[in-house]
Amino acid sequence: MRKLTVTVALLAACAVFLVAQEAPGTPASMLNLNRYVSYFGFPRGKIDVDSDYIWEASDNDIDKYGALTGDILPDTPLEFALLSYYSPEIVSIRPQEAAGELPANSRTSELKLAAAVWQELQTVKFLDPQNSGRIGRYEGMLRFISQRHNIAQTEIISAACAGMAATVSEEFNKIGFLLENSRTNSIRSHSAVLSRNTQTGQYILSYGGAYTNNETRIITANSLEVLLSEMRNGRYKADFDQTGIGQVREKAELIPAVVYAEWKTKGVARGADALALVTETLTNFYLNPNRDTYNIILGIYARYGVTSSTYQDNFAFIASSSFISSVSALDSALGLKVGEDVFTTNLVNLSRQPNDSRFNIFTTRYPTSTGN
Repeated sequence: MRKLTVTVALLAACAVFLVAQEAPGTPASMLNLNRYVSYFGFPRGKIDVDSDYIWEASDNDIDKYGALTGDILPDTPLEFALLSYYSPEIVSIRPQEAAGELPANSRTSELKLAAAVWQELQTVKFLDPQNSGRIGRYEGMLRFISQRHNIAQTEIISAACAGMAATVSEEFNKIGFLLENSRTNSIRSHSAVLSRNTQTGQYILSYGGAYTNNETRIITANSLEVLLSEMRNGRYKADFDQTGIGQVREKAELIPAVVYAEWKTKGVARGADALALVTETLTNFYLNPNRDTYNIILGIYARYGVTSSTYQDNFAFIASSSFISSVSALDSALGLKVGEDVFTTNLVNLSRQPNDSRFNIFTTRYPTSTGN
């Protein structure tokens, strides 16, 4: 009974924080670890343990923050983030972007770090429940951070919940694709990501590849029409022709958050809010990581898989990418686990979880491919 009461209280705390997040301009409280470590030259969360940044720290700090997962060196994004924040030697040489992301001697910064530790602790408890030593190290780190600024557990969990909502919104508001441009004798293409910022209304096109000398180029505009105009007439206009410009317009309509917002307005699947359901599912897992809450994560991903494979529904494939990217952004190990389990289990059986009609939104076929 006490465990149920605590869970209800934590859910209430999350609900309060998530409502607050709806206010325009409210900053997300979650630390994007991969982005943070990229400021130090570590792409895609891959930490180079030979980096000068690490070896500027004292041996004591390297041992303290590098042992979180059990290894000797800080070789994960979270371990490096902790080391770079608490080591005075690294703080003094941090890149400007990193200092802006986690200002030194800041309660807000340490709340973000505590939320990141708590969140990773939850997945460790689920994926490696018998490893009491590892769990103990995470719990010890959480106490260390909390006691520095008297940060309450409810604050930490609420911040983590807000971060989950922000992550889901970010991942479902982008779409990756191969941006093709027709030429007289060839086709020039770029690996591209089109993102929409729900706070500012901006559209951001990030692209690159062999035809940009492997340089990533970014175009930002205050609306889709302005973005398309910039592609035609702006600094990088030589990278595009009408084929690619038209393709970006088409892809903008397939951004999962855009499609789901339209479906909700039209009452598709009884007006279910897909992003809210994804956020609810992930939040429930992190608040209470067990097989039941995990199976609902599998169920969403399986529903996408069944819809995509059975009906060749391209939107279901796109939305499934947003979903697994959200899971992986919260914890890469959990993302790998979900991928492995879905592809080694009967999809149809998994897709029946949970027995909740709201989740039919994830098996809804895209109207333009089905005619309904």
